[in-house]
Amino acid sequence: MPKKTKLSTAPKLHKIQITDISLDEFAAKRFVREIPSGLALRVSSSEDSGQAEKENMAWLSIDVAIIAVPGGKKGDISEKVFEVLLKIRGEFKPLDDNVEKEEIESFAINQGRFLLWPYVREAVSSFTSRLGVPGLIMPTVDVVKTIEA
Repeated sequence: MPKKTKLSTAPKLHKIQITDISLDEFAAKRFVREIPSGLALRVSSSEDSGQAEKENMAWLSIDVAIIAVPGGKKGDISEKVFEVLLKIRGEFKPLDDNVEKEEIESFAINQGRFLLWPYVREAVSSFTSRLGVPGLIMPTVDVVKTIEA
């Protein structure tokens, strides 16, 4: 039987926190009247990051494009069912002033993509349900490999 680990009641906070998340852009277009079942999603993403000059903070922005095509047409985007384009941004600040700007930006880049991706998935799921696409949940992806590709 596995040994049980007692969890502390007080979480240990990371010295850098995500302090703001914004959905800066969101566009969706439906190309067909009836949404077919068995959609294939083509997801692409890119990111941008930077530091604030006067404030001890860094930001990460992720652009995501999702194109849905009929399931048997994975490579053919000429038969788009719908597409969604969005940009989500997170701001990262340290809990105290003893953290270097380079460490904050490194955290934003290396951890921010993991912290922001659930917000991307939720925004897409919530909005596409309003487009008449029942229960579209984006697949879990390897964010690092997707962004590096």
